[in-house]
Amino acid sequence: MVRRLFSKIGWGKFLLLWGFSLAFGLSCRTNQKTTLLVHLLTVLNDQYYFIFAVLPILLFFCGSVMEDESELVILRYGRYSRYFLAKWRTLILLCSAAWLGQMATLLLSGLGTLSVKGWKADIWSNSQDSIFPLLAQIFPSPFIAFICVAFYLLAGYCLIGLMTLWLGHFLSHSSGIKILAALYVLTVAWLKIPAFTKLPLSILTCLNHWVMLLHNLTEPWRFPLTLIVALILIAGMLWSVHQCWQKDTAISRRQKSGLAVYYQGVLFIRGNLLLLNGSILLSAAWAFLSGGPVKDGSEWIIRLFAGHGTGYFHMMEFFALLIAEVLPLWPVGGLFSQVTNGGAAFQVIRLRRKKELLDALLQVSFLWLMFWGVCLLCVTVIPVLVLSIPFDMKLLTMCIGLRILDVGLQLLLFLLLLCYTKRATIGFLCILMLHLLCVLPVPWFPVGISSLYRIYLPETAGAVPVSMAASELALGWIVLLVRLNKRGIQQLFDKYGGLL
Repeated sequence: MVRRLFSKIGWGKFLLLWGFSLAFGLSCRTNQKTTLLVHLLTVLNDQYYFIFAVLPILLFFCGSVMEDESELVILRYGRYSRYFLAKWRTLILLCSAAWLGQMATLLLSGLGTLSVKGWKADIWSNSQDSIFPLLAQIFPSPFIAFICVAFYLLAGYCLIGLMTLWLGHFLSHSSGIKILAALYVLTVAWLKIPAFTKLPLSILTCLNHWVMLLHNLTEPWRFPLTLIVALILIAGMLWSVHQCWQKDTAISRRQKSGLAVYYQGVLFIRGNLLLLNGSILLSAAWAFLSGGPVKDGSEWIIRLFAGHGTGYFHMMEFFALLIAEVLPLWPVGGLFSQVTNGGAAFQVIRLRRKKELLDALLQVSFLWLMFWGVCLLCVTVIPVLVLSIPFDMKLLTMCIGLRILDVGLQLLLFLLLLCYTKRATIGFLCILMLHLLCVLPVPWFPVGISSLYRIYLPETAGAVPVSMAASELALGWIVLLVRLNKRGIQQLFDKYGGLL
């Protein structure tokens, strides 16, 4: 694989990148009193060097290998996902070699500079004044700043390489090149057009944000947004490569099999996804309209996860809690109901073990739960980033984690009730009755305990500590999972009304 990709890339692109790096490094030595680290940081934060020299070479570098190999080569790996990951690892290796050569040429261009430790204001007095004071506020020393900037650049190379390979698989070579060219033009527009540096266009994440750490430090929300976008893109591209293969081979490939894959295709349909996102957007709209303008990010998070307290009953708060926690379970309940009722499309046959059905249901349920958690995180974070208001990351993590544990506990309880009663309606009614117990002055009751009105916080004056709520929900998960594995699966296959 290394020889094949290197033969397509050739020495020319390596030498071109290193030559430009050496030329830019020498051109930046206008101040003979500068230090080596300040010189390196000056070059690595030169946006014209990256956008007009490094990025075009990198896109040509990765674009040379974006097309898939022949089908016989791919079939040696058994599955396309294995081939794709092996190709990406090889491209990362080649990008790392180019990066090492780039760093070496920059070090070569800085020979003969001074050796001064720490940030010295007089050393960069003739350099880019707006860059080094910002770096000095964030990083304790120039060496740490150089390490972070350099390795962030390497991570950007790897991400652009992944995106190029993904485009080369799902699109034709010409279409993939056009998209890369469009992304590059958008990056140049971000640099040259002032409107792109102001809201709302400044929320766009371009190629420069993946290779230049400095462009993510100008605003407090910029780096988290770039990180979230990168993680979503990586997860989406790897998932699509694992699930799909655009081209059909002449040699038949082994198709994915198993109940979990089948149930996943049944659950993740357009109608269920619209219902899931609709429940999250309704909760967000209620939180936004219920208290007037939002002052800071913490207030927004508290509104969104406020829920309902105990010892009283407020109709709108109760409905908002049901929409936030129970409505996302509706598609999963429909799937469970069809499975346990043994419909023609869901009749379970040729199972080696009874536990296979339970494992498949739990796997697809947890996948649905994690997808819902990611959507909830996006709806919570994106408005805060767009409005550029500060927020408490610890509070956000606590709220998301408790809500996932809370809804997951209700999902496991619903599945256990379904195994015993074979009726989805009874399961939903039981969960609804458990939510109605909020009228009792019992704040530690597990169902709905993720409501911040029940959690001990200065803003909500709740009574339950966060650690106690998390421990209680985790214990509930363990008890329900053990019960499902011991008795629930037996009830599911009971011959007097079960599957068999």
